[in-house]
Amino acid sequence: MLRVLSSIAICTAVAGIPALTGCDHKTTDSTTVRKSDGTVEQKQTETKRDANGNVVEQKTTEHTNKP
Repeated sequence: MLRVLSSIAICTAVAGIPALTGCDHKTTDSTTVRKSDGTVEQKQTETKRDANGNVVEQKTTEHTNKP
């Protein structure tokens, strides 16, 4: 019985930490386009939502020329 109570106490403590600090949600979208002249354009959009509900969006574009 003591083992069961100890396990419940530990699981409650571990599960309660994310509830107090909150969780960040992150979504990443990436697209790659190869053009007819051989160049490659890669676009990446990263959206984050923190525990307070703030939304931050970051866009990155990278161009690679044909060797």
